[in-house]
Amino acid sequence: MKVTILSQLKEALKDELPELYVDRGVKPRLLLKQSGNDYFNFYFSNKIPNTFRCAYVLDLDIKHSERRSIFRDTLKDYSETIEGIYGYPVLNMSDERIVRERNYSHWIRLMKHRWYSIYLMCRSHEVDWQDISQVVDFLRPEIIGFVEKTDFLLQKFPPPLK
Repeated sequence: MKVTILSQLKEALKDELPELYVDRGVKPRLLLKQSGNDYFNFYFSNKIPNTFRCAYVLDLDIKHSERRSIFRDTLKDYSETIEGIYGYPVLNMSDERIVRERNYSHWIRLMKHRWYSIYLMCRSHEVDWQDISQVVDFLRPEIIGFVEKTDFLLQKFPPPLK
């Protein structure tokens, strides 16, 4: 079902993001090349049910990227600015308890994982996650907004050069 949703999202986004494609690797995801090895990466969270991750990553799938580490170290000092750009709180990995307690629907994380440098987690309790068209209608503007806001962020905080 996740692959079907990703395929339908790709179709729904073809005008705004024509280069978006489905990668059916180990974990199905949508990818959008930004430049070089830098990508937007969109996929379902395995850890949190009914949650979708919109990520931007330097050096996608490269296990240890110095560029990614430097970028994260730069961004971590600007959490308030990042919250202002995206409109959601920036949380660290130890804040999972806060997500549950406050029942957040959206939050940002800054990481140096090989699949994300900065990511937005988004979920909705109103969406029937078994209804493909509802999920696509919910996620389409989330993806477009994430790409636009991340493009703005990258202008303000350019990633390190290769």
